[in-house]
Amino acid sequence: MSTILPSTQPTRDEILAALNAPSNTRPQADPLGQEDFLRLLTTQLQNQDPTDPMDPKDMITDLTGFNQLEATLKLNASMDVLVNGLASLQTMQAAGLIGKSVKVEADSFEHTAGETEQLKLKVDQPLQDVTVVISNEGGLVKEIPVGTLNAEDKLISWDGTDSLGQLVADGVYKVTAYGTDERGEIQSIATIVPARITSVAIEGSGGLKLSLATGEIVSMDSVREITE
Repeated sequence: MSTILPSTQPTRDEILAALNAPSNTRPQADPLGQEDFLRLLTTQLQNQDPTDPMDPKDMITDLTGFNQLEATLKLNASMDVLVNGLASLQTMQAAGLIGKSVKVEADSFEHTAGETEQLKLKVDQPLQDVTVVISNEGGLVKEIPVGTLNAEDKLISWDGTDSLGQLVADGVYKVTAYGTDERGEIQSIATIVPARITSVAIEGSGGLKLSLATGEIVSMDSVREITE
């Protein structure tokens, strides 16, 4: 009686495990294709134990699993191309914002003497004793009492004057807003101010950063309105 030698070929489970293993756990080589898989499967069939042959249903399952894996890899590659294309499109669109005036979530803005500035407060909870403070490098310019606000955006105006009613000069000014919540604690309020975009930078992660004329750098997501 002939002796059946143990097979040195990879088993079905080993093949499937190799196909599904992360790429960094396999040697850097050309990925397995469908022909490679069929060749391995044929070799396995030729070296299988005649007393315990492979179930044809298992072979069909293996083929189906491989086809699904191959389709998934192709889909992932297509999605990568799509994402890169969208990122490039977003960059081109952002470049078109250079020189534009926008409304952006920030705390500094350019002021032209004699003009009235429209500033928006982003209030996310009811607040009392809301106050808006306008300042510059020299310190406090003016405090604007607003009073009680509900959880909603509030538009306020600054007429460009200081606490004495005198018109202030051109320059970069800062706005700070705060109020008192129901627990009596002081809460800061985010502000949306007019700004002009001077440049666009691409982060390593693919995100976009906008440089404003005031010197602030903000994310693309902080833009709330494009005015011109």
